[in-house]
Amino acid sequence: MFRKISANDSDFNIMKNKHRIFLKSYELFVENTKLGYTKGVTKSSGKARSYRDYLIRLFLIVEDFTKINIDNPASTDVFGLVENIKNIDGYKEFNNQEGRFPNAALNYYISFVSQILIDQETEIDNLSDQLIDSKQNTINNSKLFIENDIKSPEIRPEPITVNNVKRYRRNLLEVRKAKVSANYVCEYDNKHVTFENNYDNKPYIEAHHLIPMAAQGLFKYNIDFADNIICLCPNCHRRIHYGVKSDKIEMVQKFYKDRHEKIESFKVEIKYNDLKLFYNIK
Repeated sequence: MFRKISANDSDFNIMKNKHRIFLKSYELFVENTKLGYTKGVTKSSGKARSYRDYLIRLFLIVEDFTKINIDNPASTDVFGLVENIKNIDGYKEFNNQEGRFPNAALNYYISFVSQILIDQETEIDNLSDQLIDSKQNTINNSKLFIENDIKSPEIRPEPITVNNVKRYRRNLLEVRKAKVSANYVCEYDNKHVTFENNYDNKPYIEAHHLIPMAAQGLFKYNIDFADNIICLCPNCHRRIHYGVKSDKIEMVQKFYKDRHEKIESFKVEIKYNDLKLFYNIK
């Protein structure tokens, strides 16, 4: 049962004050981001503040159901807990009764935190590319990297804690398999020429997880396998992360069409609309 939570309730205000910096950033994100199912979100409309308030209510409801305190709304663990609220009995009825504001607040949260987590993961992705292309065997010097041959669906691995942040390991063997499969050319446009890699004299190419590793906690099964890894030239890799919305839409549409059946063969169910949320292009 989803309880009614007033903005005057003491626990509402405790949660609001506890996460005031995160919630202010979230509110600014809502004001400056256009997701396809919402209209009229401006500073004067007050919708961003309403979504913020509904997000606070969702945090409280998650704590009610899970008995877990939300200490960091942008963490991998909390991201999974909050996203999973859609699967709790009674959520659909609650969402409809509240004019679908909870769902809008939740989707903005998913998009917002996805961007935070993806930025955190980019450093690891860049390092994995360096290790793959290096002749030096440095994998044993870091607990962030493994080499496992993924041939069938595997249950999601547990994250590890690095510098007080939970992160998922990168599978260097699967990255290498993806690059070999792509023949070391950009999979967005094979006419894009890159420089020759100094380590093995092959064209330099970067690995990109179509379903971002930042979202691993939302899936029961492992997403770090070659069919979920796209090989891109450095320019296209930056474009899919930081390009204008129209460019990102074109790229994500193409790769989703090319890969979703292969990805689903590993028991990873991904809908295009969910992928759009991860890339902030809905």
